[in-house]
Amino acid sequence: MEHYGVSLSAVLVVTVERAFATYYVVDYESKSRNWVAVFCIMVSLIYTQCFVIPICFFKASLLYIILFAALWAVFAKLVLMGLHWFNVQESKRLSWKAENSRKKKKVNYTLGKKFQVEENVKVIKLLEAMSFMLVFLIFFVIVFIVVPRVYLGTETYAGQVMISLFDINLALGAILIPFICIWQLRKTRELPFTQKIYCLKKRRDERQVNPITVFEDVTKSYFEQFQTSWKLDMGIAVVETPTKPFAGQKPGTSGLRKRVPEFQQLNYTENFVQAILDAGLGSKKKGAQLVVGGDGRFLSMEATNVIIKVSAANGLSRLIVGQNGFLSTPALSNLIRKGHEGRVVDGGIILTASHNPGGPKGDFGIKFNCENGGPAPDHVTDSIYQITTKIDKYLIAKDLECDFTQVGRYEYDIDGVGHFTVDVIDSVTAYVDLMKDIFDFPKIKSLLAGELTGHKFRVLLDSMHGATGPYISTILVDCLGADANNLLRTVPKPDFGGGHPDPNLTYAKTLVERLHTGEHDLGAAFDGDGDRNMILGKNGFFVCPSDSLAVIADNIDCIPYFRTRKVNGFARSMPTAGAVDLVAKSKGLQVYETPTGWKYFGNLMDAGRIAICGEESFGTGSDHIREKDGVWALLAWLQILAERKETVEEIVSKHWQKYGRNVFTRYDYENVDAAGANLLMTFLEAQLPAFVGRDFSANGVTYKVAVADNFQYTDPVDGSVATKQGLRIVFEDGSRLVFRLSGTGSAGATIRLYVDSYIPSNDSSRLLLPAHELLKPLVLIALDVCKMEQFTNRKAPTVIT
Repeated sequence: MEHYGVSLSAVLVVTVERAFATYYVVDYESKSRNWVAVFCIMVSLIYTQCFVIPICFFKASLLYIILFAALWAVFAKLVLMGLHWFNVQESKRLSWKAENSRKKKKVNYTLGKKFQVEENVKVIKLLEAMSFMLVFLIFFVIVFIVVPRVYLGTETYAGQVMISLFDINLALGAILIPFICIWQLRKTRELPFTQKIYCLKKRRDERQVNPITVFEDVTKSYFEQFQTSWKLDMGIAVVETPTKPFAGQKPGTSGLRKRVPEFQQLNYTENFVQAILDAGLGSKKKGAQLVVGGDGRFLSMEATNVIIKVSAANGLSRLIVGQNGFLSTPALSNLIRKGHEGRVVDGGIILTASHNPGGPKGDFGIKFNCENGGPAPDHVTDSIYQITTKIDKYLIAKDLECDFTQVGRYEYDIDGVGHFTVDVIDSVTAYVDLMKDIFDFPKIKSLLAGELTGHKFRVLLDSMHGATGPYISTILVDCLGADANNLLRTVPKPDFGGGHPDPNLTYAKTLVERLHTGEHDLGAAFDGDGDRNMILGKNGFFVCPSDSLAVIADNIDCIPYFRTRKVNGFARSMPTAGAVDLVAKSKGLQVYETPTGWKYFGNLMDAGRIAICGEESFGTGSDHIREKDGVWALLAWLQILAERKETVEEIVSKHWQKYGRNVFTRYDYENVDAAGANLLMTFLEAQLPAFVGRDFSANGVTYKVAVADNFQYTDPVDGSVATKQGLRIVFEDGSRLVFRLSGTGSAGATIRLYVDSYIPSNDSSRLLLPAHELLKPLVLIALDVCKMEQFTNRKAPTVIT
């Protein structure tokens, strides 16, 4: 009995230690920790009564000893597994609660609780290991020391040895477990988070407040450092969210564009992003890398956050995100093409509505670019649309939070998915480096400084509060030495300063007016996402986009990038006037006529068939990326001016004198009634067969129709066919009328009327006349044959280019 009393006292010592441990096993605020302590005492007493007493007083059988030891090990394991499960579930619950509390400005309290629960997981694992060590030690003593002595006949001696060893084991456990627990916890004092806790301990005692208040002053950054140091394996949960299709999520020539309130509908953006990942990446989705960025318009930050969370849940391995979710369209295309840290980038998501207005009631857009850096081709956008019509769920990591306002690497573990990384990068550097490789910056700098011509070359540039601002500021001011005062509206704004970021004579009116003063030698304007440009010469001399493309193509050897590359051809969109065709013919190169949409140039570039291409809608570019590029076009003009040492007007006039002039204008009827616009196109297409061979006259000028059709394009690379790409009326002298419904608007419909006519180089009396005067008869014929006013109730266009 004396030995039994000693054993029982040792057991009670152990229960005190276990009561101490439960202070860490349950939350500070939980009153149940007292009951857990009682539970530990009762388990120890039961263990003593059921195991020690039978062996000491009744000489229990060997089978009983082994069976009870095994059952105790199983019981201990189940209890610890239960505690571990409880703490993991509580951590997940508090993680969810932390997010909601963060939104309600109650971060600190929840973080304190979350810290405690996550600490519990660590302590439970420690206790589990120690419990198994004790069970093993007791089992070892019983089986290999006590039992042999008991059954060898030395009963009294064996009983004394058993009890003594059992006392020693319990004493060791009572000392060892608290020591290891304390030692393990003391190690954490080196962590910034726990340093903060210990520093606040005295303050807590002085205030006589609940222990939870200790954590109220602990910031989120401390918690993240603590979590990283402990390396807690608590992945972010993936949530499968039920949804339903939204009508009209069909991408146009440049992605999906709608009004901001449409994108703000519950699940609207998530649906489309899920469709992009499924259709755009397909079997490559798992482990894929994407670039994400946009022009900074209203809703970009929120959409970037959605893309990050949906991408993480869908198994992508990495996103390369422009700081603040900001990247111009050309810069994003470049990042896709150059790859990331030696790995291929599988595409990109661009948040832009291009030249459309922004703001809370403005336009927003999402576009997917493929691994070549260019817009997704028709078969991909068709697949995206098909998924949006059937989608019933999307995956999202709701609890993932990424501060993409700061450059750096952010890493996450996603439950059931794997590791996910977000690399937030500087938005400007890579693109500026690309431009330095393409152009001769020192020579352009000499032009601007006046070293080449004897007088400073003054530029006036308008970014229209769009994406080109940071790029233009870095290149023109920091690299080329231009005067920062000559850069207008370079700070990107979510609503573009209330303006319409479309670089044409109407919406860039301030730039045009200042150029007319004659103080600047060159002017340029850029659109919202930086892929379009308008070029003006001194005194406001307007360079038609068709002519700009042709001039760059004719002077391609002035650009260092093309001196080391073979140039096989050029391309233009069908509505663009054929000025570049004449340049290609002169150089013996192929020229391609494609539908409107930069994606149609991508195949030709990838196949090496073209080096330069352009559209009449102020889009010019080359094979350095797979998007049109406004800043590139400006630098191309500056490089040509530096080489030729002539004015913009002189270069264009000499071009006309060499090749003749393709006079061009475009009438835009924006936001007209969609029903009326469709009726107009249907009516006109039905008339086309009867137009062939017919004469049309206006202002005493007669034109005879040679061809009238709906343009169809067969891709020479892959054989794909694009139909219904615009109604054409082509006259025998080469003059043309083209009618299209634009696919780049977000509301209503936009009808575009294109008119162009060719003036031979030897017709000196008309060669330099204003475009509106030369094209007036054709414009009158076009408005009459399509019955524009009758179908649209518009007496005049919104914009004339």
